[in-house]
Amino acid sequence: MAVNVEPFPTPFVIGLMDKPALTSAMATLAADPVLKGLCAAVVNLNGDASYSGFNDDDMLYVGSLQKICAMYVAFELRSRVRQHVAEAIAGGLATDKPGWHLAVFKDLQTAWQPKLTAAFPKMPVGFPKLNDILTFSDTGDVDFSTNGESEADLDHRETKNGREGIAHGDLTGLKFRELLTQMMRWSNNQAAGRCILALGYPYINGVLKGAGFFEPAAAGSPALGLWMSGSYTGADWLANDAAGVALSPRWAKAQNRRVTNFAGTARQIACLMMLLAEDKLVTDPVNPDVNAEIRGFVSGAHGIGSYLAAALRGGGRPFDEIFSKIGWGNDTRRHDCGIVERTDSSGDTLRYVVVGLGGDNDTVALSKLFVEIDKVI
Repeated sequence: MAVNVEPFPTPFVIGLMDKPALTSAMATLAADPVLKGLCAAVVNLNGDASYSGFNDDDMLYVGSLQKICAMYVAFELRSRVRQHVAEAIAGGLATDKPGWHLAVFKDLQTAWQPKLTAAFPKMPVGFPKLNDILTFSDTGDVDFSTNGESEADLDHRETKNGREGIAHGDLTGLKFRELLTQMMRWSNNQAAGRCILALGYPYINGVLKGAGFFEPAAAGSPALGLWMSGSYTGADWLANDAAGVALSPRWAKAQNRRVTNFAGTARQIACLMMLLAEDKLVTDPVNPDVNAEIRGFVSGAHGIGSYLAAALRGGGRPFDEIFSKIGWGNDTRRHDCGIVERTDSSGDTLRYVVVGLGGDNDTVALSKLFVEIDKVI
């Protein structure tokens, strides 16, 4: 059956207000000797969304924070497969016979593979491992594969040996949904590798580019945005960072690398998180609350930890919830991004997105950044 669903999204149209008070406050923070070396972005979601940042178009290595991209792409893939299956059923596809989904696999690969290959013609080809990622019921339902393990049991896998926070929990028997949980909640590198390699680099970066989160290098302009060409387990798209993108000059020096497989800018991370906060990141034909479902996976503050949450607690600034993902890598720089929700003294709920990249290993600068931005909001 013909496939009418495209593999990649079209660019988001993101309209953000420039409010002088926020811009002025961020300019003051950018001049602070402790903070001026960071990359920062904030989106105030109270009223018309407003944005400000500094050093927010710097490209740098963001370590495990980049796992948010694999999470986003997984939900984008599931949504698009669901759309195709719904159209196929409407067109007469019967789902009551075992193996009905194999025709779906064949149709999608026939229609999508040329587009994935054309998106990155100089790179090794690949295609999502749909049979590992998804399950297909005899009523036509499509969802992530799962072994049904509870969140509490998954947490126990990471903490049972007293090794909380080092991301080496046992993954035996876990399916894709549980691997997503361990990748995001505990930043488990092995879980991340299995998710990333199942999705495939052409699909991951095709989605990021299609959505407008990544701009390839052009004449006179370096690549900019979100890029992932590594697995956190050594099975990278090409060896020796050959698939990586260039860092901004000061970060190439500070992080001791010219290119990276895990690149990001504060601006594009903030845009992705803003769309997630506003229920606009993914549109799903089955689950209208899909963005709330995704936010449920952004639970590092309840697992491996959050520099953002720790900073606000340490600064005596209570919050109701934080959906966050930290980053830390072999250069010892620290990064975090999050959606913050808190209730003010009048009982109103305040929400904002904040990104802080490039903090030192002691997190002093990041902590100060997050507290000062919270004061601004």
